[in-house]
Amino acid sequence: MGDSIQSDVPMHAVLSFRLIRLNSPAFAPSELRTRADPPFVQPPTSAAPSQGLLVHREPINLFKSIAEHPFPPTFAMAPTLPTELISRIVQQAGGPSHQRDDETLSQLCLVDKSFLPFARDELYSLVFLRFRQLVGHEKWGTRGTMVMIGGYDDESSGEEDKEASATNDQLRRTLREAPHLATLVRRIILHIRGQDWHKDLMEHASEALVDLFTNCKGANSLVLHCAQSDLGLDLAASNLAKAGLGTQLVDLSAPMSGSGLLELLTKLPHLRRMVLNLDYLNKEDKDAMGRYTFPFSLKVLYLSDIPPPKFLAALTANSSSSLRHLHIEYCDDSLPSLSHITALETLSLSFGNMLPYPPSPDALSTFLAAQPSLHTLHLGERNTGFLDKAFLLRLPSTLTFLDLEKSTALPADVITYISQPAERRAKNIGLPLGDAQPRSQNKKLKMMRQACREKVSSLLRAQSRGRRGMRSRSLDALDSTQLGLGMDSLFFNEARRVSGSQRGRF
Repeated sequence: MGDSIQSDVPMHAVLSFRLIRLNSPAFAPSELRTRADPPFVQPPTSAAPSQGLLVHREPINLFKSIAEHPFPPTFAMAPTLPTELISRIVQQAGGPSHQRDDETLSQLCLVDKSFLPFARDELYSLVFLRFRQLVGHEKWGTRGTMVMIGGYDDESSGEEDKEASATNDQLRRTLREAPHLATLVRRIILHIRGQDWHKDLMEHASEALVDLFTNCKGANSLVLHCAQSDLGLDLAASNLAKAGLGTQLVDLSAPMSGSGLLELLTKLPHLRRMVLNLDYLNKEDKDAMGRYTFPFSLKVLYLSDIPPPKFLAALTANSSSSLRHLHIEYCDDSLPSLSHITALETLSLSFGNMLPYPPSPDALSTFLAAQPSLHTLHLGERNTGFLDKAFLLRLPSTLTFLDLEKSTALPADVITYISQPAERRAKNIGLPLGDAQPRSQNKKLKMMRQACREKVSSLLRAQSRGRRGMRSRSLDALDSTQLGLGMDSLFFNEARRVSGSQRGRF
């Protein structure tokens, strides 16, 4: 009877009920004890305050008693789990960094003391502050939470902003008064939404950032973001530099907002990863950028637009043997500024015919040849005729992945490249299928099918003439190449169709 009743109760309801009863001091956990356990009693009045918890006359392992119950709550087994597994569970429960679930992390802090250090570390690892000018209000509104929830919400009401402003102040006060929590902060995100004339908003955001870095000495990652004006970010970066704070940063993501950020960059000797948005550079910024020297040795560099050659050379001056991953949007003829870089593993470049000075194929080939460790290459090219057969055949043989999905390379040239022996070309290739427009895509697919048909026909002719060695090498090269975007089925379906129609002819 007991078993049948138990089976009719949803398991999640049983666990939730037991979790509530366990955490509530109003319920004595007699149901969760075995018969061998002695009874629980209230502590004597002269004893130290128990904060509402029931205690036993003799020390016992409460979790052992819970785990031995016929239907123990799931978390009762937590003390027996490896710490690495508990940490991983907590990280998964909190969600990704751009969509953190602080409510779940807060609840995990209260579930059990074995979860507390892991959940608390994850909860306080990221601090996100948002400052915005409220529409129709003269005063600024702020939002600050211990984690970033669902990205940047710029549609919140005035009441939400008032509540968030209190959260911001409470968080900063908590970190000041609880140094052990401040040491858990690893990443700080500052988002400002306001116009240049909102001086009080900019100053308050800068003050908050300086205050956080004053108390959070272990914060080594900083993200600066501004939706309408970079003045606040530049002021915040300048004040950090003047206060001598943030020197421990190893990761920085920010728009190039002016001299304030440049001053901060000169004081970051430990910086290893940098993402710079160069979309809105003016002439004054470009002229000033070439006059600075920087002390860091980068491992990862991401640039969203064309950097001035002198600035690019200065950014990477100490990174000749440390820079492993480089991404440049709208790359131009500034590649010679990187001639000292020799240890790249991943390179991503995009360029098109709209650039006034696109890179030359010879310059890029020379640069690639100087990277003996390069294994991943992403090339986004539009209507330049850049990625022709001659260029493709000069690509380094060290490549394991070649991404051409965002290029306009001709199918026949790509087929020639992938038909090379395995030791001379990339093992994995993402092939272009044309632009998003249906007409362009259909044309590209037709050209690819024709190139496949011609290639398969030539291979079959070679087989019929007894040149099996050539056929074996060529087909092995094609078979071992993984083609992206469904091109594997496109090519080999075409091969089977042509093979079936021509089998009797050869």
